[in-house]
Amino acid sequence: MRSIPREMIQEDPKENAYDASCKRILSYKSILAWILKDALEECKDLSISEIMAGIEPDNSHDKIIGFNVEDESISGARLYFDLVFVVRYQKQTILVNVEAQSSPVHYHLKNRALYYGCRLIDLQKNLQGSDYDSLLVVATIWLRNEDPKDDQEGIISVGIMDLLRILFIHPSQDLQGQRAGAQELLSLLFVSQEPYETKRQVLKERYDILMTEGFEKEMRDMCTFSEGLWNRALNTGMEQGLYNLMKNQKGLTLEQAMDLLEVPQDLRESIRKDPRFLKMS
Repeated sequence: MRSIPREMIQEDPKENAYDASCKRILSYKSILAWILKDALEECKDLSISEIMAGIEPDNSHDKIIGFNVEDESISGARLYFDLVFVVRYQKQTILVNVEAQSSPVHYHLKNRALYYGCRLIDLQKNLQGSDYDSLLVVATIWLRNEDPKDDQEGIISVGIMDLLRILFIHPSQDLQGQRAGAQELLSLLFVSQEPYETKRQVLKERYDILMTEGFEKEMRDMCTFSEGLWNRALNTGMEQGLYNLMKNQKGLTLEQAMDLLEVPQDLRESIRKDPRFLKMS
């Protein structure tokens, strides 16, 4: 499974476009239904169509409307959520938060997830006053987009209390023979480097997702942004490796270093003009 080194692309405006495109894809009920089927106990025995019907049941569109994703209820602690929406199953209404976490973090993500969940509970309290019994159950679901550690593969449920559920879903490392589910879907959409047409076929045949004109456009855009980011990260990593090789191997010419690293011909001319390598030649 390939992942893009964050430090190589953090200044690229395409990254923001890619993140926004991912959120738009996730806002489709047909995608959310597969995630909820594995994430919520209330959805385990429901069909995908039944789950879709319970996502914002008063909204007949194929995408969620959602709530305002910006929370300024605490002064000086503004918080932005990716997606927040309501689902209703078995006479229970649940406030769902879906977060797409694409990059590694240097802190315990469980703590962040707990904070997000508590903010959503607090936000309800601010809107409803002192009627604590009317607070909705909050489920905050975190979609991880990088290779999981051995002990983190799969779907992890971190039960806190009846009022708050925290779940982490990692992409599957092996899609062969696995049942259609949230892990495979996450990997197919956001990790796999398969071309758009291949993804389209799997979504249509394996997940029975209606490929509307709007959905297809979002998928094409996301694949285009993803390819651009991956290529840039790959090229930047190759140039950095070339620089380190020449720095540590004194007397090695630029051409020899490029041959050793098997640098593609279409990249060599721009590397030859790079001031860093001109100084080393």
